[in-house]
Amino acid sequence: MITLYARLEPTTDSFIIAAGEGPVYRPIPAGASIESLIKKGFFGKLDTVIYRDAECTEQLFRHNCFSSSRPTRRSKTIMYNCFRYALAWLPPKLDIPVAPPAPVRIAA
Repeated sequence: MITLYARLEPTTDSFIIAAGEGPVYRPIPAGASIESLIKKGFFGKLDTVIYRDAECTEQLFRHNCFSSSRPTRRSKTIMYNCFRYALAWLPPKLDIPVAPPAPVRIAA
């Protein structure tokens, strides 16, 4: 069985972004795991994007965040163009802001 690759990415739906439920860029709380923050909606609405390869170079299709038929983390297979494929999950693509490095002071 051929394998397709899935990952969560920030939504591109213009109505959701206009409503303020799209990607929100803010600092991550200390000690919080990425998976728990995704479940709490910390990163806004996330789409499920399916790729042909593990390097995510060729996107096949995107399930919007409001789609009831999109695969979940429990999904091991997916139906695409009347064929069943194995499904492998990749880490989510989250544009997480990184704090700028603190200025270094050199003692004279």
